[in-house]
Amino acid sequence: MPLSFHPDAYWKSQSILCKSSLQWLEDNFAKKEIPRPDCDNKEEIEANTKIALELGITGTPTMVLPDGMVVMGVKDAKTLIELVTNPPKKGETK
Repeated sequence: MPLSFHPDAYWKSQSILCKSSLQWLEDNFAKKEIPRPDCDNKEEIEANTKIALELGITGTPTMVLPDGMVVMGVKDAKTLIELVTNPPKKGETK
């Protein structure tokens, strides 16, 4: 989901999705140049953004675990492992 306060996020999201390129995603995270988009996938980006907002996702990093639990913010490895291997029961918080 491109965040509005990142000025290049939208076109970079488009470009990465155009090529379905994990390498371009990694390059972008490493602050390397990636090519401009060469396809029109605005509807896909908008649909993704809409779903994220409906789920209450407003920033990164955000993870959705297999049980549907949404985890926002940076977590250390120990916490992530605990969440995946021993997820909280409904109504319980960790």
